[in-house]
Amino acid sequence: MLGGIEAEGLPLFDVRGDAFALLRGAGLSFGIWRISTRVDLDRVEPDSPLLLAVYADDDLDQERTLLQRHPTLVVGVGLGEWYGSVALSRGAVGYCRAELDPPALREAITEGLGRAISKARDRR
Repeated sequence: MLGGIEAEGLPLFDVRGDAFALLRGAGLSFGIWRISTRVDLDRVEPDSPLLLAVYADDDLDQERTLLQRHPTLVVGVGLGEWYGSVALSRGAVGYCRAELDPPALREAITEGLGRAISKARDRR
């Protein structure tokens, strides 16, 4: 398990649930818990790492506050590699496509979370 991940797992803000299903099937070495409403985001401590599922080009424009509040790894569903530069320019610590094969997805998530945890420690 990665240090800095809460006992219940890593929060994933995913309104639709498609990214959650893909990540659960990837065999991550830590748990994730899905948050589907903004009200539930209040349960996540500020500056703690967060996964954010995005489905459309403009999703990140709606999540600027979230990206400022949490070191965020963006998980793109149905978006190409090109969206990574968009995510990074908006303040995300990393980006990966949810459709990667399971070993590549595990590696991308683990690597991105390392950066998110490091950034979270720097903020505290």
